[in-house]
Amino acid sequence: MNPEESNPSLSDLPEAQWSSEDVVDYDILADLIRDAIGVLSKNKHEERSKETPDQRAIERISERQEKLSKSLRDLRVADAKTADQLRIECLAIIKSGKL
Repeated sequence: MNPEESNPSLSDLPEAQWSSEDVVDYDILADLIRDAIGVLSKNKHEERSKETPDQRAIERISERQEKLSKSLRDLRVADAKTADQLRIECLAIIKSGKL
């Protein structure tokens, strides 16, 4: 690893200007994503605990977890369309408790 990679300089990046509402929206959406990932983890554990686990179901759950993890890393509250889609998807996962 380059020394520059371990100590990145952010001074050349523009400073984000977030309103208080943006900060709250970001925090809530990030929490929803984490909760949905948690529900998926529970579902995956339950599937693995079965006498004959469905490997394809486990793979689908893992893929969905990875997609949500990537969404969390790339989260931009300013992207209202994506934020709304994530909110709907995560609430559905949390509400159903299933994939």
